[in-house]
Amino acid sequence: MEHGHHAAVEVPAATTLEDCWKLVDTSERTRRHCIILENCCYGESELMVLQMVQNGVFGEITHGEAAYIHDLRGELLRDGGEGLWRREPHKTRDGNFYPTHGLGPVARYMEINRSDRFSHFVSMSSSSKSMQAYRDRGAAEGDASMKSKQSETYKAGDINTSLIKTAQGRTVMLQHDVVSPRPYTRHNMISGSSGAFADFPPRIFLDNGATGSMSHDWQTLDDATKEKYTHPL
Repeated sequence: MEHGHHAAVEVPAATTLEDCWKLVDTSERTRRHCIILENCCYGESELMVLQMVQNGVFGEITHGEAAYIHDLRGELLRDGGEGLWRREPHKTRDGNFYPTHGLGPVARYMEINRSDRFSHFVSMSSSSKSMQAYRDRGAAEGDASMKSKQSETYKAGDINTSLIKTAQGRTVMLQHDVVSPRPYTRHNMISGSSGAFADFPPRIFLDNGATGSMSHDWQTLDDATKEKYTHPL
């Protein structure tokens, strides 16, 4: 940006609030874009849902859910690859270390920093149990690398849940969990006055317009909906 170029950055580009503001201030001063890359914003489902939101399929958007749920215990405790750096924050910090996979798409659905913005935030974590149990089980089975890590303690809770409210009154539930034995998901849920979409697996629910009884079962996405709303990208 200082040399007149637009910039695209992977996460995390900064690990302190001070450095985050340096990126913002430099972008504004130099009039260069600084874009956070987030590949999950460009998945087929995420782009299709963006089209549906923009076409009013779900009515007025009121709530979203997003997550990065990915069992990475084996990777975190490796002596190579991502284990060389990814475990470190779990030893010294608590919170959501990887919010954008889930939050990026939901922020786009809600037009965050376009017509709305995040205004309130509260966050809490569970106790820390799963990575220690996985490590100790490996050590008991004779894994020397696991035994060498038995003196480590992990400050980060197993699952972090954050609640976010926007200036327009929408809410978001955001979660992070990379140590619990559970299937992968990013949630990717959006809800409005006329219906909702949820992913993993992709499913949809639309208000039938009646005021009487209605079904409470998710529907699968039919070919006509996919054909109508699949994003050109």
